[in-house]
Amino acid sequence: MIFSFLRTFIILALFLLSAPLYAETLSREATFYSDSFDGGSTSNGRTFDQTKYSAAICGIDLGQYLYVSYGGTGIVVEANDRPNCSKYPNVIDLSREAFRFLAPLSA
Repeated sequence: MIFSFLRTFIILALFLLSAPLYAETLSREATFYSDSFDGGSTSNGRTFDQTKYSAAICGIDLGQYLYVSYGGTGIVVEANDRPNCSKYPNVIDLSREAFRFLAPLSA
């Protein structure tokens, strides 16, 4: 299946950065945003930037910080957008820079 973004499997550990600390581990398929979204608005009203560590995900409150890991490497991203949740309910859509930190874009 060919898309403007690539997919790979990741382990998503959810860390809510508030007291008390809550963590839940989820498994999601990871993709990265197409360049056509760069500069557009996100669901929380901010401007999307491919160079920031951000993510679009369903079922997580906007503004929450997520620890995303793959192959022993992990990063913290902010959930600031929603993908098409009816079409992609189990996907985390990362900014290009966040995805590149975890795996090669060709992964």
